[in-house]
Amino acid sequence: MAIRFLASGGFAGGGSPPLPYVFTNIANQRKNHTAVSINAGGARAWRAPNHQQACYLTDSAIDDLAAKLNMDPVDVLAKNADLTPRPEVYRLQLQKTPR
Repeated sequence: MAIRFLASGGFAGGGSPPLPYVFTNIANQRKNHTAVSINAGGARAWRAPNHQQACYLTDSAIDDLAAKLNMDPVDVLAKNADLTPRPEVYRLQLQKTPR
């Protein structure tokens, strides 16, 4: 898996999103992050900064993969839950079965 991304934390730079989001146990990762300094205030915490964007980017890649495999994206997520830090939690959430 290879990721190249640019992000900003304002005038101080930084702003690295947690990519790939949720799937943290992927082998052979290559990440290229460029911190961009802009003429704006520094980053502040507001509803988990960068997490929504990282989730969208990761889920978009999963949707693309599912389409190429002719699979449902939820099935792709469930089959790869072992790549997350809490696979049993994600599988239960994806099943949506009442207890």
